[in-house]
Amino acid sequence: MLARGSGHVVNIASIAAKCGGPFAATYSATKAGLAEWAQGLRLELAETGVRFSTIFPGYVTEVGMFARFGLKPPLSIGSCAPARVARAVVGAIEHDRLEVIVNSTPLRPFYALKELSPFLGDWLLHKLGVVRFQRRKVGL
Repeated sequence: MLARGSGHVVNIASIAAKCGGPFAATYSATKAGLAEWAQGLRLELAETGVRFSTIFPGYVTEVGMFARFGLKPPLSIGSCAPARVARAVVGAIEHDRLEVIVNSTPLRPFYALKELSPFLGDWLLHKLGVVRFQRRKVGL
């Protein structure tokens, strides 16, 4: 890509990268690291024609890791279908978007609030049923 002077790297992270998932701390950390790696490389290689995007899917239905759990997430946190994730990848490339959150429920306001007030964000995670759901997901 560098030799050609063009290309686009798309990383699939997780919504857990934006908010450390209870009972998924290591998973959340690796996905956040992937997102920050893409951000750093995007800045480093800005003049080369190589672009970077990170996709942040919520709980993906139908296939993959989440589907194997057989649990429905709380409506308050939503989910997404694989086809929506695929469209997000194409859109990120076409529009050179650094980050795309893919989820049925708009979560960006929540993440902004959590950055401003981590205590309030944690309280909301409990009230919205995220902590209880994650606990059930791991069998506790």
